[in-house]
Amino acid sequence: MQSSEGSIVDSHLLRGRPYLLFFGFANCPAICPTTLMETQALLREAGAATHTFPIYFVSVDPARDTPEALRDFVRGFGDNVLGLTGSDEDIAAAAKSVRVYFSKSTNASVESLDHSALVYLVSSGGEVVSTFSVDEPKASALYKIRTLSVFGRL
Repeated sequence: MQSSEGSIVDSHLLRGRPYLLFFGFANCPAICPTTLMETQALLREAGAATHTFPIYFVSVDPARDTPEALRDFVRGFGDNVLGLTGSDEDIAAAAKSVRVYFSKSTNASVESLDHSALVYLVSSGGEVVSTFSVDEPKASALYKIRTLSVFGRL
């Protein structure tokens, strides 16, 4: 996939350090920006070892989410957030690999995107070891993040 900074990113390059993964789109009216803001707050609260965990924001709307649009979108969420985009096929494969749901629909000539709102915790070995939602109890999400930080997996 192509990053919002112009580099090519694949799963092999991401190994070696735990990271967080979130699928969404830049024009999302509420879920995506809220999830990114809340995730950053959780990382800060979880402690020094976690507040710089990379967060990879994978766009499910590659037609509108160009690398430039993603760069503008993620810029406000912190230096550790990197937007990723690619072809429809690349995004579908990435989503399928972690069982992310997303669907485009057009209703009354208005296009909308439905998508799951889970944040995926990925071990340094590249395995999804857990998920959290900003709707779950904060203590639960903090426990998962801290455990990933200490042990690299849950």
